[in-house]
Amino acid sequence: MNSYNHYAYGAIGDWLYRTAGGIQLLEPGYKKIRIQPQIGEHLTWVDASLESVHGMIKVTWKKQNEDSVEMQVLIPSNTTAEIIIPTMNQDSILESGTPIEQVISLSSVEQMSEGLKLLVGSGDYYFKFPMA
Repeated sequence: MNSYNHYAYGAIGDWLYRTAGGIQLLEPGYKKIRIQPQIGEHLTWVDASLESVHGMIKVTWKKQNEDSVEMQVLIPSNTTAEIIIPTMNQDSILESGTPIEQVISLSSVEQMSEGLKLLVGSGDYYFKFPMA
């Protein structure tokens, strides 16, 4: 093989960003982003970042033990994001040590089949939540 510019390498990268890291495009130029990492049993941590037109998008998550996950999300200026937390118990999610119902930077919280959807603006968020 003469080139590393092959679809197989791109497919692995795409899976790492969109599935393991959960960074998904909702509007052109990453003006609106979905963060929905697939936290499974075999991976224990992920650190994914993507430089967009608006700035750095970053997702870092790590299993602390069998029961909890810590996730840091960086959303660039002039963008919004849907962050899907894979748990149904809203009372057990903390953002920077504060229960999410007390976090004023959240636009809304909505229950979905995949977990809780949080609508946020630009900023650096640090979540801690139990494994689903």
